[in-house]
Amino acid sequence: MSEEKKTTPDKKKTSFGEKLKNLWTKIKTPFVRMAQELKNVTWPTVDQLKTYCVIVLVFIAFMAIVIGFFDLGASTLVRAVRPS
Repeated sequence: MSEEKKTTPDKKKTSFGEKLKNLWTKIKTPFVRMAQELKNVTWPTVDQLKTYCVIVLVFIAFMAIVIGFFDLGASTLVRAVRPS
């Protein structure tokens, strides 16, 4: 049996400039794609934006009140169980 040497294709040597160009392309590509996607976004109108802001602020105020009542109840319970 003869041993055959496996020949591997020679790797193409790239210059520093080509490597730098490839690196720049790898960095740039996601940003280019992101810009293309942002052009396809349907942005809200000013009226919609105002409505959404009001809804968010009302929800935050509601949650602050709910959490405040839970905190008040918990602190009252702790004072009842552990008198100082």
